[in-house]
Amino acid sequence: MLRLRPFKRCDAASVASWLQKEETYDMWGGQLIGPFPLTGEMIAETYLEKNGLCEEPDNFYPVVAVDENDQVVGCFIIRYMNGDPRSLRFGWVVVDESLRSKGLGREMLTCGLKYAFDILGAKKITLGVYENNPRAYRCYRAVGFTESKTAEDKSMEIKGKKIKVIEMEITADQIRLEEVTEEEIPFLYDMQVRSFMPLYEKYHDECSPAIESIERVQRRFAVENRKYYFIVLDGERVGAINLGHNDPNEKEVSFISPLFILPEFQNQGIGYAAIQKAFQMYPGVKTWKLETILQEKGNCHLYEKCGFVRIGAEKPVNEQMTLIDYERKV
Repeated sequence: MLRLRPFKRCDAASVASWLQKEETYDMWGGQLIGPFPLTGEMIAETYLEKNGLCEEPDNFYPVVAVDENDQVVGCFIIRYMNGDPRSLRFGWVVVDESLRSKGLGREMLTCGLKYAFDILGAKKITLGVYENNPRAYRCYRAVGFTESKTAEDKSMEIKGKKIKVIEMEITADQIRLEEVTEEEIPFLYDMQVRSFMPLYEKYHDECSPAIESIERVQRRFAVENRKYYFIVLDGERVGAINLGHNDPNEKEVSFISPLFILPEFQNQGIGYAAIQKAFQMYPGVKTWKLETILQEKGNCHLYEKCGFVRIGAEKPVNEQMTLIDYERKV
């Protein structure tokens, strides 16, 4: 699990070491700081002595992500836009070159979004990505950023070529998925019980998540290729979703199990938005699977609206309740 802390001068050498490939330097925007190759001192001077090249005073906040061993594995910056504390911009995002393709960028930015929305009170966060940097673009999409519909087109010149900058944004009123930590399992479990108890009282099914033990939730949490996420709306946790597969090597098939919304937030389109976020976060998944109750027509309609189709035979649980399977192929 990653955590964020303020950038310190001793971190600069690590950041510089991740930018020793000229292509990485170009895509990161290193030319704004100095010629290739950048040194740790050049980065430290820009971050700590030149206010990140921002004209407004006290408007530049570099942070690093550290792992459970206090090893620095990523870095990005936060700054206010036009003096408005409700509008923030992320930039100069980079992770350790040797640890790429392990989800660290996504995890780091998720921590950053939580800090920006929940602690700093931001209402909108923007960032820019070069159109020829698809890896970064997919990462930003995965944590909830979408292309801006209002920002003006702009480009940067790199080695004599103009490269389009794609402006992206995320707002506080959007649904976002926030990864659950081990310490938060009791809170997650309480939400699950509250969410599923009305269905248990209606159908009295012994397989209901409302009556499963917290130990079973902990075992599901521990599966290597599955993750729990809180569904967050306006900074409030309103539900949760579990995504992934029990096979640690299966990346193209994912189950959604369980998905739940607290009773007071149901029937507001939150489940639909959460599923769409899941699709964005896992672009490599080719087949999505889930199970639901045949008699709950609202749930069936939700999944069909998301592109799922019924497969397989009906599975009676008792006289009142039948389970059915759904699948969505990309």
